[in-house]
Amino acid sequence: IFPAFTIGLASFLAFLEWCWLKTGDTRFRDVYKFWIKIFAVAFGMGVVSGVVMSYQLGTNWSIFSDRVANVLGPLFSFEVLTAFFLEASFLSIMLFGWNRVSSRMHFASTCIVAVGTLISAFWIIAANSWMQTPAGFTIGENGLLYPTNWLEIIFNPSFPYRFIHIVTAAYLTTAFVVGGAGAFYLWRKRHAPQARIMLGMATIMVALAAPFQLFMGDRHGLNTLEHQPAKIAAMEGEVKGLKEWKKEDRSPVVWVFWSFRIMVGVGILMIIIGSVSVIQYLRGKLFQSCFLHGWWISITPSGFIALLAGWFTTEIGRQPYTVYGIMRTIESFSPAITGPQVAWSLIAFIVMYTLIFGAGSYYILKLIYKGIPVIKEEEQFYKHRIGASVIDAAVLLYILMDGFDLGIGILFPFAPSDKCRDHVISSIAPFWDGNETWLVLGVEGLRGVSFEFRFKAEGKYRQLWDYAFHFGSLGAAFCQGMVLGAFIHVVEVNGRNFSAGQFDWASAFSVMTGVAVIFGYALLGSTWLIMKTENITLEWARKVASYTLGFLGIFMGLVSVVTPSASSLCHPN
Repeated sequence: IFPAFTIGLASFLAFLEWCWLKTGDTRFRDVYKFWIKIFAVAFGMGVVSGVVMSYQLGTNWSIFSDRVANVLGPLFSFEVLTAFFLEASFLSIMLFGWNRVSSRMHFASTCIVAVGTLISAFWIIAANSWMQTPAGFTIGENGLLYPTNWLEIIFNPSFPYRFIHIVTAAYLTTAFVVGGAGAFYLWRKRHAPQARIMLGMATIMVALAAPFQLFMGDRHGLNTLEHQPAKIAAMEGEVKGLKEWKKEDRSPVVWVFWSFRIMVGVGILMIIIGSVSVIQYLRGKLFQSCFLHGWWISITPSGFIALLAGWFTTEIGRQPYTVYGIMRTIESFSPAITGPQVAWSLIAFIVMYTLIFGAGSYYILKLIYKGIPVIKEEEQFYKHRIGASVIDAAVLLYILMDGFDLGIGILFPFAPSDKCRDHVISSIAPFWDGNETWLVLGVEGLRGVSFEFRFKAEGKYRQLWDYAFHFGSLGAAFCQGMVLGAFIHVVEVNGRNFSAGQFDWASAFSVMTGVAVIFGYALLGSTWLIMKTENITLEWARKVASYTLGFLGIFMGLVSVVTPSASSLCHPN
């Protein structure tokens, strides 16, 4: 839901900023600064809600992850390298760069973020489409899937139709949210100049995109009929068509049948309101029709409903396969997992997603209800508390999800035996592929390759990769601590501008915080091993935990003592 919304909203923001630069009309600027707040919330919620996917794949679907890793792993890595880094790099300029960089640079950053969301959708849809219509691979003797043609994998038979269908759906979803907000303000007689821009742009988008979506949906359906006829049979609910497949090969008919009809029904409703609105727009009555405004307000969530119904149709319709025709769902889940474990984890995911969706929706609705403030040129529109809370949440999630395997890497060479090191590696294996996407540059590259290479190396080369894993983890932890120390004391700010020297971050205090973080991650790693190992490895982990806890306490005390005095020296004002 949130990623689809950000795809459409990013392009909308880029168009708004272009209109403002082209015309100089401050209404476009005001609308941009209003929706950028909502984009920030939606983007943050989308990132957080997607994090648990790596845990689901590692814990619940280990067989699936193992068999398809050679195909899907690179696709997910491409998404991180080409899209996520691009978005993350320019998002800060987009959010905080107003009046700090040139207008052209800010516009370029907005466009780059918009392109980044589309690139991200490209790789994710490529991976999902490959699971629907697999191509360009071979199955080895060990049952693993190996790529043979990357172009066939990426541009598999259903990819072009699904990608265009999803991106168009994202634009329609955004159009109805923007149009609904504009109609709400016109109905309440607030922000009329800006509301006309919102509703007018949304009307044009819906009038163009909704009929095109109907056409693409038909083409996508014909493609599905060719490659996944059982799914089409479930959509149509024809008994004659369903009986052509064995019962164990059929998709769940009720879910697919009704979700497909909900999606189509909402799509037809979109075409109707788009057609009526564009007629009223051409007649000059769109912005005066209270009845039409109420219609737009009531249909605001229609894009999200259609999106969910469409994904229900696609994913449930693929059953009973995870990779269509190749790997069944019953063959994909982790063999050691039990029913109660799945139930509790599912409850946890539902609770977490409910909290995230509820919080995100609450803040978005609150921002919309609050309205468009009168914005001065020099005023910083973005609230620092929201920005800080997003950063805090991201750092906390990183520490919880990647800290323990960084700690294990730090402790790795000190394990009592090579067999013990094998047990240590095995304890984090299910989480590794998810965690390694967080950091892939610098010393982290050593961690990424060492984890895979050590099992293929022998003798001194195996030891080489053991130390690569250790120093990669050690370097990453130390650098994070250095950055933390630099932010606390060394980074000098004059007004709102960075004014420290190029190497001012390298201080005794930042080195101390770097060492403290090493012991902190080592404690996380040792406590993880206490939970996951036994015998000699367990005893060693307990001993290490007691030492690291003591050293961590010492460094926490030192940091606490030094912080006030260092702050007064570095920032006397």
